[in-house]
Amino acid sequence: MIVLGTREGLEARLVPARGYELIFVPRLPFPRRPNRAAVLFLPRFNRAVTDLAAVLRARKVDVVVGFGGYVSTPAYLAARRAGIPIAIHEANFRAGLANRLGAWLTTRVGVVFPGTRIRHGRVVGMPLRPEVQNLDRAGSRPEALRFFDLDPDRPTLLVTGGSLGARRLNGTIVQSAPALVAAGWQVLHITGQKAEVSDPGIPHYRMIAYCDRMDLALSIADFAVSRAGAGTVCELECARHPGRLRAVPGRKRRTAFQRRVRRRGRRRDPRRRCGLPAGLGDG
Repeated sequence: MIVLGTREGLEARLVPARGYELIFVPRLPFPRRPNRAAVLFLPRFNRAVTDLAAVLRARKVDVVVGFGGYVSTPAYLAARRAGIPIAIHEANFRAGLANRLGAWLTTRVGVVFPGTRIRHGRVVGMPLRPEVQNLDRAGSRPEALRFFDLDPDRPTLLVTGGSLGARRLNGTIVQSAPALVAAGWQVLHITGQKAEVSDPGIPHYRMIAYCDRMDLALSIADFAVSRAGAGTVCELECARHPGRLRAVPGRKRRTAFQRRVRRRGRRRDPRRRCGLPAGLGDG
């Protein structure tokens, strides 16, 4: 398996660490206004597609699987140019531009939510890592306590804003840290790589930029406050966590999955029975 990615993305570190080969593709965001970047975009983009098609042919790639993002559009076009089958997975309720374009080049399009509007979309669900899908929370708890250096006698609040972080969520949790600790909780705060907050440096508050072992984080958590990205929501649901979800900024509609969670009663303000501050996760 060969993975395509950008030098700026998390994949630059994570993919080699997992033992997979990574080939870099230029990060070429589609220009939104007429400027110098727009003039240079087409020749740079065409060069990226041409170079990538040559790689696909040389490596005798059998299929290209895309999940959206900057890398996917040139990958889809390169695969089409090289005569290689394409498969697409759209994790979000509202399909992104790259996958909407790619869906015109293939009939193999999988989605998570029944209401996702994309050509040839078929519900296949969200692929989760085996360690999350088969999570044994009780069995993994001792290892999680050691891994994160947490207190076994305190309940744990897990906070995550996704791989890049969520500014408002991070700021609220840092400000609330003294009150949370005073209420008897300990906090495992995954801020994201681009977070603009500093560790308050108080006992029972653990701040990390990125978590490579989300299975352990999920196993140790008694309550979760999270940015409501599709992947994180599915992981929390799989682990059967009570939690508070914050909508993804810029999205006018919550995902179908979030609405289903609401209908099932998982969002009936569990903060009360968990003893958390009433305003936590609001806004």
